Amino acid sequence: MDEGLLLIIAHAIGVLGLILFALSFQYSSPRHLLFLRVLGGVVMTIHFILLGAYTAAAINVIAAIKSYVYYRNKRRDSWAIPVIFTGILVLSTAVTWQGIISLLPFMAGLIGTYALWMASAQRIRWLMLPGSLFWIVHNILVVSPTAVASDMINIGSILLGLWRHRRVSTVKKSP
Repeated sequence: MDEGLLLIIAHAIGVLGLILFALSFQYSSPRHLLFLRVLGGVVMTIHFILLGAYTAAAINVIAAIKSYVYYRNKRRDSWAIPVIFTGILVLSTAVTWQGIISLLPFMAGLIGTYALWMASAQRIRWLMLPGSLFWIVHNILVVSPTAVASDMINIGSILLGLWRHRRVSTVKKSP
């Protein structure tokens, strides 16, 4: 396949992932948020495979599986599941190691592992912000403008979600 066409396909797939991830932060329910992150993770895995960014692809596969497991597990009473996913992240990063650049998606995945375990969608949003910064740096280095745009939109979507679902003080102010 022509390399230019492959790049266009990779970025078109990345746009779909961008949409799914951005929409995920607009839901107040952690379950809806996680469901869209499963779909987005699968789509972005394909995007990164097409770009040859294999650690990022592996982290997205793990993120999709993790989001599905978290989606199915409504109880957050044990930290064993995030610890297991941490081990999987370490192993996959070691297996797909492409140099120091591999640490960026690893760190984003690590942050996401613990952020998505939170029972509060607002906590998830707050904790996902630093992970997006690791992804932005990675995606600039692997020359994926679609993924950079995705992360910029994700940050905007997180901030919008934080604002939309904020708790408004019920205390009346004195005149």
